[in-house]
Amino acid sequence: PDLEVIADSFPVSSASRVGNDDQSTATTNTKPLSSLVRLNSPNDVVVHPHDGSIWFTDPIYGLLEKDRFCDEFNCDTGESYLDGKSEIGWQGVYRIDRGEDGRKDDDGSDNGRHAIDLVTKYHRRPNGLALTPDAKRLWVADSTIGSPSWTAYNVTPYLDSTSTTRKASDFLNPALLGSTLGRTEDLPPFTGGEGLSDGFKFDEQGYLWTSIPNGFAVIDTVKREVICQILLGVNTSNLAFGTNGDVWLTGKAGIWKITRRIE
Repeated sequence: PDLEVIADSFPVSSASRVGNDDQSTATTNTKPLSSLVRLNSPNDVVVHPHDGSIWFTDPIYGLLEKDRFCDEFNCDTGESYLDGKSEIGWQGVYRIDRGEDGRKDDDGSDNGRHAIDLVTKYHRRPNGLALTPDAKRLWVADSTIGSPSWTAYNVTPYLDSTSTTRKASDFLNPALLGSTLGRTEDLPPFTGGEGLSDGFKFDEQGYLWTSIPNGFAVIDTVKREVICQILLGVNTSNLAFGTNGDVWLTGKAGIWKITRRIE
């Protein structure tokens, strides 16, 4: 069967694909973005199962000096300590239309390079993203320190270039969930509150499994409830579902496996 790998990469500021033919095709810096403008540091990516479009986030993490608690600005002076400056001027979420519905590029060709459509530029730190099981909604995590959140966008308006209803359809944060993420009243607090709202996935029942400070959480986005928290006390990053209920978790200096009960 055909197989391709879609990858975001920084600091080279690109998104690319590698197919069975071992050929890599860059998909950044195309219309409507100027070819002279670089993306910031593409971070997470998901492919829509119906039209093959690629959705990805573009924060500035690849431009930041590392190991800084205060994110973009110095805690004492307020000065920026970016390693480099964003040429775009925002941190966005994008959709690449690969024309798998039969459409071609403007010159009639289909060479793997298609227009990048800006989904939103209203996130401070867009990071992980995932489609719901029915692929009708895209959720985006914002990793602003001390303020984890998840925002949903209906996919349909972004399939129509003339649509004027392109805005968020849902939103979750600790206040709306009524829960403090990353610690509980039953356990002593961890030092530093390590981690952010980073990578996440949806399971078959539509529950959102996500990284949070100090661990992971399972969230019911419909009822706006935290079902459970898995606290590890370290900076966590992403997760993936395996077979037979296995869930693989990644974080600082470790990979963990838990097994969920599938009913």
